[in-house]
Amino acid sequence: MSDSDAISGQLLPQTHEVEAEQIYARNGLDPYWLLIGLLINQYDGHGEEIPMEADGESYRIEFYYQKGGISSEPFDQVGGETLYEPRIAIEGPGRKSINFHVRPRFAGMRAASSGDLIETPFNNENQPDEGIAVRASGSNVDVRRYPDLFRKAVHALAAGVGEKVSRRYFRDLNSMSNVQTLELYLRIRRELAESLIQEDGPLLRMSTLLSTKLGAEGAYFFSNAGPNRDVLGFRHRLLLHRDQADELLNRHRLGKQIKMYHPPKVVTDPEKPTYHPKLGVLFDFSKEHLGNGKNSVPWSRLEELLRELRETLMNIVSWSGLTTKPDPTTYVPDDAFELREAEEPVQLVKDPLPQVEADQESLLLKTLGDLTPSDEQLLQVVADGGEVSVHEAAEETDRSLSTIYRALDRLGDLLRNDSGTLSFISEKIREDLSGVLRETETALESGVRRLCELLDLDPRQLEQKGSAWQKWLARWGAEAVEHGDQSERMLIKISTMMDRLRATDRPLVDEIVAEAYEAWCNSGGPRGDWWDAQVRWTNGADQTHTVSVSALLEPDGSPVRSAPG
Repeated sequence: MSDSDAISGQLLPQTHEVEAEQIYARNGLDPYWLLIGLLINQYDGHGEEIPMEADGESYRIEFYYQKGGISSEPFDQVGGETLYEPRIAIEGPGRKSINFHVRPRFAGMRAASSGDLIETPFNNENQPDEGIAVRASGSNVDVRRYPDLFRKAVHALAAGVGEKVSRRYFRDLNSMSNVQTLELYLRIRRELAESLIQEDGPLLRMSTLLSTKLGAEGAYFFSNAGPNRDVLGFRHRLLLHRDQADELLNRHRLGKQIKMYHPPKVVTDPEKPTYHPKLGVLFDFSKEHLGNGKNSVPWSRLEELLRELRETLMNIVSWSGLTTKPDPTTYVPDDAFELREAEEPVQLVKDPLPQVEADQESLLLKTLGDLTPSDEQLLQVVADGGEVSVHEAAEETDRSLSTIYRALDRLGDLLRNDSGTLSFISEKIREDLSGVLRETETALESGVRRLCELLDLDPRQLEQKGSAWQKWLARWGAEAVEHGDQSERMLIKISTMMDRLRATDRPLVDEIVAEAYEAWCNSGGPRGDWWDAQVRWTNGADQTHTVSVSALLEPDGSPVRSAPG
């Protein structure tokens, strides 16, 4: 796959839940009074099982009302203290359902209970004075069909009692119309879906790499315990902050919730579609940690929202190694979700997580190259504790606060300081550093033991004479071990990946071993033992090489320029 590619024959996700606000203002309050007249005069306040046909599908309508909180005082024809708010509920095939809640809107609206002004955009000078707001809440219906289904439902209500509705009504959405919640989903076979939440799956990798990144507000929640049985993947939710969205997929600007979930009561019959979990991507304008700031998406940008959700969903599937085509061995249709191709495929990109991971590893290695002792101590304390205060860090390291703050200035690429609380910019950085510190400790202990034996030194003397060798071991993640039949030779094992030719950005092994020779000599190591030693490393092709020091260095200790081994 190229960096950005559209795959033909791509599976079309199913719309699940929707919360939207459809605003109509072209005809003022006339459409509202039309609905009130039908409700009170024709349906006596309630109608049900009213038929409707739309796009070859049969729906049933329920027509009722609720008393709202808007004062009826401006309108003499209303008998009560508040204005009625009609509700139109439709149900169709494939568990399609929408509830339309119709509310009048006009400048100067007041609450019936208190008389206080109700703040709405209709009070603004640059907006219409009158109109209606239709709160649409539904599931399993393409969100783009909502306005048309609402208009057809009103026409069906009128036709049911021999009335007609002006064709001018409910045709044009006002620019204030918006979408507040929208979810798309796929249903994936259970045995395949579990790969999404494994340690190397996309959800946990995204959480590890991104959820604690500087400035982000994401989080990962999971539960593998269903009400009637334990099941892997019962509820897993990754809250992807809007600041991270563009790092995964270019031009994405919205925070989203990525979730895999079973029904509240887990289905145990493998023959039922609901035995298999859903993978959904949800936009919610108000959900905590998504960073959308309660900013809904204008209806005019609905296609952009759909594109982001589809791209997120299909790319996660692709990064999991699953096909994006409507394959029945991968996906399971249900009452609402059909295995059919999308008319226009979305862009699929290479999994960006390895690159994000590599960037963080590069940042870590760059910073570790020039650590001071106080830097090392501070990183160790934060790695052990996860989050510590600057005062705790000073106490744990036995350093002054000014020393801690100077170390923070140097380590700003790795650590964040949130009002005096220190933590790593990402959990991956913390995990990697903890591993480096463990390897470094092992390497130092091994190197110290070997050097003390060779130099016949008390370990306490090594701080004075062997520091150069220790620093070299720590810098390159190396260790010195006994080697050979009688353990008469030293083997230097280097964990850092290296090469013999300058064809990559990786270090050159002969140059690194030349540095080791200088450190060995500065630490008082016997030169004879050094030239008998061997070096083992791994190159970029994941091949391990073991060669003698003499094959890498000239007699004066300078690097030998040789062909790759």
